[in-house]
Amino acid sequence: MAIIPKNLKELKLHLQDPLFKNSYFILFTSGSINFFGFLFWIIAARYYTANDVGLATAIFSISQLICVFSSLGLSYSLIRYYNQLDNRNEMINSCLSLVALSTMIITLVFLLGIKYWAPALIIIRDNYLLLISFVSLTIFYSIFNLQSNIFIAVRSAKLSFFQNLIYNILRLPLPIVFISFGILGIISSWTIATFIAFLFGGVFLIPKVLPGYKRIPKINKKIIKEIMPFSFGNYISGIFNSFPIMILPLMIVNILDVENAAYYYVAWSIAVVFSTISSAVTTSLFAEGSINVEEQFHLNVLKSIKYIFFLLIPTTIFIFLVGNKLLLFFGQPYSGHATMLLWLFSIGNIPFAINQIYLTIKRIQVDIKPIIYVNAFTMIFMIVGSYFFLTTIGLVGIGISWIISQGLVALITGFLLKRSRKKDIVNNNEISAI
Repeated sequence: MAIIPKNLKELKLHLQDPLFKNSYFILFTSGSINFFGFLFWIIAARYYTANDVGLATAIFSISQLICVFSSLGLSYSLIRYYNQLDNRNEMINSCLSLVALSTMIITLVFLLGIKYWAPALIIIRDNYLLLISFVSLTIFYSIFNLQSNIFIAVRSAKLSFFQNLIYNILRLPLPIVFISFGILGIISSWTIATFIAFLFGGVFLIPKVLPGYKRIPKINKKIIKEIMPFSFGNYISGIFNSFPIMILPLMIVNILDVENAAYYYVAWSIAVVFSTISSAVTTSLFAEGSINVEEQFHLNVLKSIKYIFFLLIPTTIFIFLVGNKLLLFFGQPYSGHATMLLWLFSIGNIPFAINQIYLTIKRIQVDIKPIIYVNAFTMIFMIVGSYFFLTTIGLVGIGISWIISQGLVALITGFLLKRSRKKDIVNNNEISAI
């Protein structure tokens, strides 16, 4: 099972393998989002004050956190059950409608109580235009993310890449256009790009894989009832997984200051570019396993593991060699304050990959409890550790907490993966003997 194709024939077979082909497009999609995000924040850091950038990162984090809460785990069910249900159009419309509705409700609840749980962001409610931009961004982004999973479910991840490419290209020049609006210019740039890309995907790309599909705001209760147990389990685990990363900017703003929130966000944005290696491969593994759980399942798992670490280890070394220089694009203060944090995040991506492999296997097996436990333990370790280290050694403490939380959980999941593999080998030997 070679990881590197040795000739053109092997390269062709490699690229035709759905696991790798869709992995590449998912990786390109995630990588482009983070790369263009990297460029976006370079532009923002150059043209806006550190205070505006810090507030903007906190606002984006809250918007993304709301999207996590409103997703209801339906993105996982789209992939897991798409090929098992007869009325696929009804399923897609039900998922999109339910996510849109839940996003509106959660956004309203957040805004009504913003002075209690995010007083530093009261500016959102005090500025009418910023309020409209924030609400629009959150609603469009939640539907946009779910729409991307439709393409993955039908094994056409390249269309997800094209949809996100439109989004990425559009958001780069807008901060410069809206520079006179201050922080509103940063937020509205993201909102406009998301909306246009969302329309492009819905009008032009979805019909390519779903001929005759019509988007109708409708919730089919029977379909939702069928997929909701799996969705809800992944929903809870998704909240546990995303909550620390989304809440950290607010924690930094309240414990340290908005400038440190900007340094954190930039370091994390770069590190995430490389963590998408494991996320992309395991997402493709999830899609392949959902089509046929048994056929070539173990082979695909082994190929995924080898390929993830084949790519991840060299990129981690790369970050150690040039990470400080990458941060210089944002300015000297970012390189001086965030280099060590970036290094620590990169190290933590290795145990993170082990955990992603384990969670993907459990999703394919529709075994929800371990998924919830893993993400719950990681969340607790991350939040408690970050608070302790932030108050004692400062911003770099978040990186230490990231390594500890992912590493401790990886020791457990790695052991479980190894034990499961040994058990499968024993069972296969017994079957062969019979």
